[in-house]
Amino acid sequence: MIYWTLIEAIKSKFIKKILISTDSKKIANYCQKYFSIKKLKIIKRPKNLSKDNTKMHPVIKHAIKGMNFFKDKNFKG
Repeated sequence: MIYWTLIEAIKSKFIKKILISTDSKKIANYCQKYFSIKKLKIIKRPKNLSKDNTKMHPVIKHAIKGMNFFKDKNFKG
């Protein structure tokens, strides 16, 4: 399932960066092996953000802060 999502994201002219946030070594290795392109970044998600009941907001906030997508000093994330 991740394959087709990444293929379409890579082909899109509107997507400049693709971020994979995962705690799975299997997913991270798969993405690195088959999609080693410059606009794809993988970020290791901590265990406390990898539970079944984890809300998306903290996960997204972690990913944004970890990748420095926003270099604006006023970004409060």
